[in-house]
Amino acid sequence: MGTLSCPFCKTESGNIQNTIKASIYLKAVLPSLVDLVQLDKPAKDLIQSANEKIFFSLRNGEKTFLKIENGEISYSPEKVDNPTIHILLMSPEHAVQVFEQGKLPFLLKGFTRISFLKKNFDALTKRLEYYLKGPQNYTEEEKKIYAILQLKTALRSAEVLAEKEEVSKKILAGTPPGILKVSIESINFAVYFGYVDGKWKYVDPLSEQNISSVLSLKDLETTKLLLTNKLDTFAGLGLGKIHISGIIPIIDNVGLVLGRITQYIS
Repeated sequence: MGTLSCPFCKTESGNIQNTIKASIYLKAVLPSLVDLVQLDKPAKDLIQSANEKIFFSLRNGEKTFLKIENGEISYSPEKVDNPTIHILLMSPEHAVQVFEQGKLPFLLKGFTRISFLKKNFDALTKRLEYYLKGPQNYTEEEKKIYAILQLKTALRSAEVLAEKEEVSKKILAGTPPGILKVSIESINFAVYFGYVDGKWKYVDPLSEQNISSVLSLKDLETTKLLLTNKLDTFAGLGLGKIHISGIIPIIDNVGLVLGRITQYIS
């Protein structure tokens, strides 16, 4: 008999699903706004004159603090200052409804900032969605932004799965510790994921000496094909569009975790 025959199992599974989804939105998607305004001028223009500190708090869960100032955004996983806007998410289910269905969150602070939230911040998140929802008729510059945002968001999401999802935990438990560098050769871009301080996580750029494995993508087209599951690593290797080196199990197993992200967001 499968778990679907047990209503309690089904509910528990649904709760776990929403917990992971909510964490991905708070720890992977919202932090990508930092990169968005650095890369995309229309996004930067939306917040050029804004001076806001937005605190998203999931009750008994993750926190996200975004500081918007001088056309830039900074992120922290905890409250580091007195927010001008405090958005409360009552539960993982509520958080998912807010992020996916547009349900209203609880605004604990910032009633005088509603205009900014409805106009500028909403437009900003839609601009991020423009890149994260998948390839469109992008300009050449937008293709670059798409690739960078997709890879960064994916590796931040992998950190959530490494912490909260049992399958990913088991995959990474048998993985040699180390740092994976994922690069796009044509634009000289790299992002990192590895075992740091006892956890598998998205990490900031570090010295080349600390890198254990490298997954190198030839160009933006290769990156798009890989991200949209139209090219797998083995085919890419055969075509000379993908190069790998270092500790191969790290590349293989992190790839397995990345492949699980679409079970939660797409």
